[in-house]
Amino acid sequence: MPDLDLGTLLIDLLATTPGITHERVSGRFSFMTGGKVFVFARPSQLSLKLPADTIAKLVTEDRATPLTLGKRTMKEWAVITRPTLVEYAHELPLILAAKHFVESEAAKPNPKPPSTKRKPTSPRPELSSNSPQKGTPRL
Repeated sequence: MPDLDLGTLLIDLLATTPGITHERVSGRFSFMTGGKVFVFARPSQLSLKLPADTIAKLVTEDRATPLTLGKRTMKEWAVITRPTLVEYAHELPLILAAKHFVESEAAKPNPKPPSTKRKPTSPRPELSSNSPQKGTPRL
């Protein structure tokens, strides 16, 4: 049997949970529900998306650290580091809470309209009676 890694452990733990997909990109396993990532695993870390107050509680209890990407600390992401894979398996309730959180967030109406990156177009000038009409050849 091949050595078990964190991503494979999560695949096994979540195998019977409906609505979860996963993919491996650059040595990291991402687990999604409804196309949204709720947990990702690096070889020695587990990152979970949870409500900010849950993240604060986990940090206060020394069970997790906030996820920092570059200089930005993500308010709804926590990083869990455990010494053994067995200890990650004990975090299944928290992993499922992350799934439910992401599902509940997706169910909420989006307060912001989707942004478009198109340049504003100038209004089309109205055709004057002297302007050639569509289909009229120019001379």
